[in-house]
Amino acid sequence: PDIPYEVLWTSLYQFNNTHAKTFGAGRVFLAGDAAHQFSPFGGRGLNSGIGDARALAAHLARAIGDKTAIYSLPGYNAERQKAAVANLDATGRVLRVLVPATPLHRAVRHLALRGARHFAFCRRYVDSGPYAVSQRPTTQIE
Repeated sequence: PDIPYEVLWTSLYQFNNTHAKTFGAGRVFLAGDAAHQFSPFGGRGLNSGIGDARALAAHLARAIGDKTAIYSLPGYNAERQKAAVANLDATGRVLRVLVPATPLHRAVRHLALRGARHFAFCRRYVDSGPYAVSQRPTTQIE
């Protein structure tokens, strides 16, 4: 409707979609924003960071319980790298929908959004999936 309004503030917002090559080296482990940065779509950063912390705690508990060296925890890296890559893929898809790069991308977005109302195959171009890939740790914390 024709309601008058005033823009009080505008800003450019930049973010990164990236992850560390490894989440563990020796006795140092990365989790959360230190391990990965996602665009803010779907709350994946915080949710995935919590998944990292939970998985790391489970892997450390297992290493301590088994009396193995904590620097031999490749399972943590493999598990959380997989989750980070899945989250980067999902946030990248959302970004392509929200911020189309070209007029052709805008046209495809428009068609996908209109088609999603009526056709299931169009919905896969709109739906970003679960809010976060947070796989259960391979070892539960007791």
